[in-house]
Amino acid sequence: LADDLDVITFDFRGHGESGGATTLGDKELLDVKAVMDYAMPFGYQRIVLMGSSMGGAVSIRYAAEDERVNAVVTLGAFAHGQFGVMAMSGLGLLKIPLSRAVMRHAYATRIERAQPPYAPRDFVSKISPRPLLIVHGEYDALIPLSHARELYENARVPKQLYIIPRGPH
Repeated sequence: LADDLDVITFDFRGHGESGGATTLGDKELLDVKAVMDYAMPFGYQRIVLMGSSMGGAVSIRYAAEDERVNAVVTLGAFAHGQFGVMAMSGLGLLKIPLSRAVMRHAYATRIERAQPPYAPRDFVSKISPRPLLIVHGEYDALIPLSHARELYENARVPKQLYIIPRGPH
């Protein structure tokens, strides 16, 4: 995308090279707001939020509340907190310090919160009339394809669901 567009990328708190710990979408809204506030003085006419996994969920929630966003693209976003590692957190797995240490070393992710604080399916309808593209891998082992379908069903037009054949998370 950067060949044809201005692109701003960043690591959410608790991910990669950023500091802090992830709250699975709560304080990450502040991260997106900081990037938006950084971008606005450049005079961009259109802002498209594009987020993967938790970033897609945060993009949905953020765009529902900030009309400066002109469109949203999600890649493997969750619709609610019952999936993969998060479903295990309902069993208390992510509340065990050792499991958080494994996530920190295996995925460079530091976890503060064991459950997402909201369900993006409850916010996705508020993006309309701005366009929404939901992209999801057919064989996503972390976030099932049913999440993409649920987001799509709850969204209003204009919306599009694109399933990547044999695609992973």
